[in-house]
Amino acid sequence: MEMLISFMAGRVVFINVVLSSLPIYFMSLFHAPMTVIKKIDKIRRNFLWGNTDGKRKMARIKWDIVCKPKVKGGVGVANVEVKNKALLTKWSWRFVTEKEVL
Repeated sequence: MEMLISFMAGRVVFINVVLSSLPIYFMSLFHAPMTVIKKIDKIRRNFLWGNTDGKRKMARIKWDIVCKPKVKGGVGVANVEVKNKALLTKWSWRFVTEKEVL
């Protein structure tokens, strides 16, 4: 059981460090359509559960719970849709508050 938990923990770290970070630049500049967000989530879900070669494995936890912060009982995988909105809001706020930014 401990080996399974450490294996899954390694996958969660990889998802947060690599798979969730790759689209950050584009998501900070453009609103990501839901189809793109769903494809990114599908890639991350398949990696987490170990789906390969089109063979689906049963998910052990609902994806909504996986994307919750650890302090709220989740696994701590970043929610791509929320991150996209936060990054766009950051730029909007910066353009409003800093007049000479451009």
